[in-house]
Amino acid sequence: MEYLADPTRYDPSKSKLMTYLRNAADRDMINLLAKRDRRVSRIEPTDPVELSQYDGNKEIEGDSDPVLEELRGDAAREELESFIEKNFDDDVDQELARLVLDDVRKTLDYASVLNLDGMDELSQRAEVKRHKDRIKAKLKRAQRAKRDDD
Repeated sequence: MEYLADPTRYDPSKSKLMTYLRNAADRDMINLLAKRDRRVSRIEPTDPVELSQYDGNKEIEGDSDPVLEELRGDAAREELESFIEKNFDDDVDQELARLVLDDVRKTLDYASVLNLDGMDELSQRAEVKRHKDRIKAKLKRAQRAKRDDD
């Protein structure tokens, strides 16, 4: 339909008309599926650590937060353990911080540490996400403070 509305967008020197139309249709379908996924995720939360299959050209490896990546690559395991123990008083929070820094993505791993076995899956996901966000924020603050002290 876009081609009919503006045929000048098609450049015959770049590809055949059928190729142009097929590629346009493919891109439209990817956009529609991504839009549907966004709408569904607002209604029914999905696992916060799962990646969408419709991320286009984005390649996601690990946690994209540079502060956490710096912390992961920054120190030997003993230093990391010392950092965790210094910044987290609670044993559960320490274990959650280890999981975050080890880039663990399974909700069940976090749920077992938080003892959420009796909760339904959607509630577990929401609770795990809340705790992970809290732990990540605390890790970022601690890493920034450490960097400022150095």
